[in-house]
Amino acid sequence: MDRVTRLALFVASDPNNLLLACDFFDAVLEKGGVSSAGDTVEALRHRHAADAGFLRRLARVDLLAGRFDDAEASYRAVLVGDPNDGAVVHDLAFLTLLRGDVATAESLLGAHREQFSNVPELGVLWARCAYLARDNDEALRRLDALSETSRRLSSALALESLIRWDDVDNDTAIALAERALHASPRESDARLVLASAALVDRDGRRAIEYIAPVVEAQPRHGRALSVFGQALLLLGDQAGGREALLRAVHYMPDHIGTWHVLAWVHLLAGEVDEAHVAYERAYAIDRNFGETHGGLALIHAVRGEREEAQVALRKALRLDPGSSTAQFARLVLESNTAEGLAASTALVGAMRQLPELTDIEPEAVLKSLQARLQKKERAS
Repeated sequence: MDRVTRLALFVASDPNNLLLACDFFDAVLEKGGVSSAGDTVEALRHRHAADAGFLRRLARVDLLAGRFDDAEASYRAVLVGDPNDGAVVHDLAFLTLLRGDVATAESLLGAHREQFSNVPELGVLWARCAYLARDNDEALRRLDALSETSRRLSSALALESLIRWDDVDNDTAIALAERALHASPRESDARLVLASAALVDRDGRRAIEYIAPVVEAQPRHGRALSVFGQALLLLGDQAGGREALLRAVHYMPDHIGTWHVLAWVHLLAGEVDEAHVAYERAYAIDRNFGETHGGLALIHAVRGEREEAQVALRKALRLDPGSSTAQFARLVLESNTAEGLAASTALVGAMRQLPELTDIEPEAVLKSLQARLQKKERAS
């Protein structure tokens, strides 16, 4: 019997014991298995609502479980008694970021900048706000402004590694991520960088080893789910990869790269309509990405819509002469059997029946596309 289960039994027999309740929450937080403690958490929720220490722990459990409204209520109750509780300000700002409200989180942190030296994680979160606002230079400036002690925090190292990765400073990013992960194996930013580097190396197993703990701990982490799905695809797990990518676009609907990879998953399964929807979602995010127009050209070509395909193909090659998807679309258009493809529900099989495509594997195009998407993601 593990410590959480044992303490849950003790709490059930003595629910009014504040110290026991706090020990239970500490054990849950240390283990990280907040979902399995739900019944006991609910039984305790209103037992010790006047105690700030209890509320801090309850809020953290609710935060990790995704019960954001409950967590916010507890955090704000603590701040009524102590408006300068830096740890609570940090968690409340972090919760606000999870909701996607960067401006409110930045405002909250900005009002407590005098506490950055006392609570170093506040300064790291301040830098993360700039990163999430897509201002990498400002994020790095904020990290550089931290004290030397704060700069050595695993969270600061991990955040900088992610910024450096997005800025295509791969060697620096990997070195920082390794340092961060050595200091704290739970640093999700560091795991994301190292998993992404493994994807670039086409090493799906290594990518899974790095990213799986992040997906388990943060099942709503869209970027982690995207990397996880792509790693599964590399390992040949089409069903698992598809499921992870669908979850990724649910939690991260504005990530163009994931929509592109998902489109190819649909194409490889012969699901032309679903692939078309994915390309349209990508087009809504960025109308000037050549691979998107190439994908739309491919969809039209497979359906036998030659005129529409030619228009999309010209746009794709004008924007990106090396577009992987556009090259595939052009080969389909140049074949003499494009009209026959329109009636096919097995897209991949139909592609492989074309004499012009006998030496081309759609999976190889997907690999090339993934590399171009990584370049696109870093440049945007």
